[in-house]
Amino acid sequence: MMPAGPYPLLPLPFSLVRTWIRQRSAELQQQRWSHGAACRQSKVALPAVNPQLLNLNRTNLKIMIGTITGHCLLNKHLFILGATDSPCAEAVSAQRKQSPT
Repeated sequence: MMPAGPYPLLPLPFSLVRTWIRQRSAELQQQRWSHGAACRQSKVALPAVNPQLLNLNRTNLKIMIGTITGHCLLNKHLFILGATDSPCAEAVSAQRKQSPT
């Protein structure tokens, strides 16, 4: 008996289905990142989802994102090297100078 209907006679390869799922997942992830309301400053620095960053472990990803966005302890490192006068960030030291306490 011959099968009736538009479905294929041979099943789709698993690799093809996996590729479709990965592509759709990447599209949805990019849409969510682009159209979400949160993380405004991070979106300026990283306008698109970067698969290379997503392959990093949590510690290295934290260091990389902190360096890209400027939210890291670089001033502390520069203070240890003797390149700056204070281990605090510039915004924090400016707030301390302006506060009446």
